Amino acid sequence: MKNCLSLLFAFFLFNCAAFAQTQKPSDNFELHGTLSHSKTRVLWLRYRLSNEKQVAFKALVKKGSFTFKGYIPSPLYAEFYFDYLPQPNRGLGLNPIFLSSGKMSVSLVENEAEKTKITGSAMQDDWDKLQLQKAPLQKEVNLNDWNKIQAEEKQIDYKFIVAHPNSYLSPYLIDYYFDGQELRLDSASNFYKSLTAEVKSSFAAKILAAKISKHQASAAGGIAPLFSIKDIHGKILSLKSFRDKNYVLVYFWASWCFYKGNESAFLKSCYSRYHTQGLEIVGISQDIFMKEWKNKVHSKGLGSWYNIRTIPGGGRLEETYNIKSMPPMVLVLIDKEGKIMGRYFGEHPDWIHKTDNEGTLDDLDRMLAKTFGL
Repeated sequence: MKNCLSLLFAFFLFNCAAFAQTQKPSDNFELHGTLSHSKTRVLWLRYRLSNEKQVAFKALVKKGSFTFKGYIPSPLYAEFYFDYLPQPNRGLGLNPIFLSSGKMSVSLVENEAEKTKITGSAMQDDWDKLQLQKAPLQKEVNLNDWNKIQAEEKQIDYKFIVAHPNSYLSPYLIDYYFDGQELRLDSASNFYKSLTAEVKSSFAAKILAAKISKHQASAAGGIAPLFSIKDIHGKILSLKSFRDKNYVLVYFWASWCFYKGNESAFLKSCYSRYHTQGLEIVGISQDIFMKEWKNKVHSKGLGSWYNIRTIPGGGRLEETYNIKSMPPMVLVLIDKEGKIMGRYFGEHPDWIHKTDNEGTLDDLDRMLAKTFGL
């Protein structure tokens, strides 16, 4: 779990638009450290100040000692790198830590992140105490008990969040479980609301608030985000064109996401039964290559309804609708007023977790029958 959380926290350091190696505000933290069993001459420290700005600066290691001075708007997650600074989206920091304002000290052992020791940071103290609570669970790890251990660790983290609304670690923990689809939207929202105003002003909490807001916008009861994209025939398809006229079943897919292949039969059945009563279907593919997309539409017999394509990481429509990965197929049912009636998962392997309030294809089948009076 410790490694999993570290991987997630690293998210706050990647996908950044800019680096900065000088600080405009005056320094408010000072980190003195020692590095053991290493020939490293340069250490890098990296952290984010905002969605658009990432700080990365270096310190020389002299006789095993180094010093960093810098500015942080609030306690936050940071990472050390040895000798060189990887480009964005390449690799992870070897030694994740939590910084606070004031004077801190740290001891590092290269390639042994678990031996990192830092004092003077309240946020780091919170993290270390959590790890001590979880340590007994990890003494004798049996793979057969792994799910049970994870569940117990999750409860420890949840109790920490409830008991520490003033800890800057809490929004990181909430984000970890929410982003991992283990925490329901309403629970994540309630956890966030319980945080103190000071913690809510931190970068991590602002990232969390944005995610919650995005989930709420694409959840059942919200207004479906509009789009206007060229369809498979080169004509512009606008979701708004169906307003006040049709129910719309939008499904996000890709040529590789048919887990067992029954989704195509399900879609054909829906179209056959409900199209004449006012149901339109729109397939939104994330295929990169147009040829693969068109071939799959043809081979699966999906051409009777509308088909559009968004390039992954390009159009961002998948982000607007909170689509995390493929498989499985994700289906969204929209009423005539443009309101989302429900979200549903296609077939998927057991290791994939569906998010809260997302039903199965059977649930969608029942909703359509109820909607059209069948």
